[in-house]
Amino acid sequence: MNTERENGHSIVETQTVQALTRSGLSHDDALVVGVSGGPDSTALLCCLSRIRNIFPLRLHVAHLNHDFRGKEADDDEAFVLDLAKQLGLTCTSEYQDTVLYQQQKGISSFEQGARELRYTFLLKVAHEQQSKFVAVAHTADDLAETVLEHILRGSGLNGLKGMSEVSDWPWPHSERQVKLLRPFLKINKSETSLYCTKLKQHFRQDTTNDMLTFTRNRVRKTLMPILENEYNPQIQNALIRLSKSSSIDLDYIEQETTKLWNDMAIRDTSPEQEISVAFNMRKMSALHPSMQRRLIRKAYIHVSGETKRMTETHISTIANLIGATHHRKTIHLPFGLMAQANSEKLRILHRSKLSFDNLPIGTSEKHFTLPIQLDEPLQIHLNQTQFRFELVPDNDQYKYVHSSGLTQYISINSIGSRATVRFWKPGDKFRPLGMLGYKTLQDFFTDSKVSQVQRHKIPLLEIDGEIVWVIGHRISDNVKIQNNSSGTTLLKITCNP
Repeated sequence: MNTERENGHSIVETQTVQALTRSGLSHDDALVVGVSGGPDSTALLCCLSRIRNIFPLRLHVAHLNHDFRGKEADDDEAFVLDLAKQLGLTCTSEYQDTVLYQQQKGISSFEQGARELRYTFLLKVAHEQQSKFVAVAHTADDLAETVLEHILRGSGLNGLKGMSEVSDWPWPHSERQVKLLRPFLKINKSETSLYCTKLKQHFRQDTTNDMLTFTRNRVRKTLMPILENEYNPQIQNALIRLSKSSSIDLDYIEQETTKLWNDMAIRDTSPEQEISVAFNMRKMSALHPSMQRRLIRKAYIHVSGETKRMTETHISTIANLIGATHHRKTIHLPFGLMAQANSEKLRILHRSKLSFDNLPIGTSEKHFTLPIQLDEPLQIHLNQTQFRFELVPDNDQYKYVHSSGLTQYISINSIGSRATVRFWKPGDKFRPLGMLGYKTLQDFFTDSKVSQVQRHKIPLLEIDGEIVWVIGHRISDNVKIQNNSSGTTLLKITCNP
């Protein structure tokens, strides 16, 4: 037994004290601890409790029941509540239906839905406890797996960085006060299990960790062992080194990006306007492509508050506008955003719903027949707004026209001919793009932060009794363009308020 263990201080406890010291936490600060009941989080909670004589903190336990494993999840919750009681700590637990949340938010990944729910819950508890930090039990194994998973997705430096010991709050991204703390990031999973064993502390086993339907489990259970056994026995350490070197490079790049951002970004956050960011096109054209893309990424995050669902395609599509046009071009992006470019400016903004601001409240509706074969564009007018319908051949560029803006492309194979342009009525429902089920328009407008007055100005396109487009916001999932649609014909719809 080494000297550390003989003196009663395990490596786990020593590493944790060092991590807390580096984090900026002060003695007697409040700290929320996310505990699932598994070996890692159980070890973290026990460790933080045991080292209070060295680094005293006001600990509060937080546990979220994801309602995915029935009685097993309920038993996990009971275990965490009992453990907190044994340690003399207060605990907040909450129940959330992850599958329902997926359906409501149109999220295809269960893992992503659970993650968003988990961090929203932990942030709420942090605010209640007036804590500036939330500790979670991510380990060195988790860091390596995260980097590998990001490599598989083709991530850039941000993905290769993986996780940091202290990081900004991951969800929602608008949070600026609370930080996420990972005291175990230099500790292996084998050490956390051994730590619990030495303390004779029981922990829970999550059976979903063995389910290979989840990407992370396949990386952990299948890919990492193959890489370790057949390519590099030290693959975990190699991935962690890659994370560290990427983090160093990224830190410098972010410093330079911040300087350019402060000098070049023209931000509009007035109450009358939604957040937007613009750049001088001449200055942008003079930058290295790396800096162009960094500024675009920062602007996208600034306007949308979103990082997880931003893809390389989005960045590349916007970057291609730089220096490439003398006429105004518009690209539609997820989350109700668009990028506009002309010879003077590149702008990323929320503009769709504002286009209807100066129009009167809509009460009328227009019924018309939508021929499957349009020899020439069909135009109708309603509430001082022109609607244009035309058939166009499908090609790859339309795959990147997302659910926003004032122009949309939909599959004619999924529509009929009886069409109506009208306005919101109580009880209206539709199936937003990416969602498994239907939701009321009232809930959709509430989630999209559309005011009561604005709701009555936004036109709706209805075909055969089904709302297929909340104009300026999102189309229905029922009329989306399929990946195998190339070579077919699409219906292009343009709205000009």
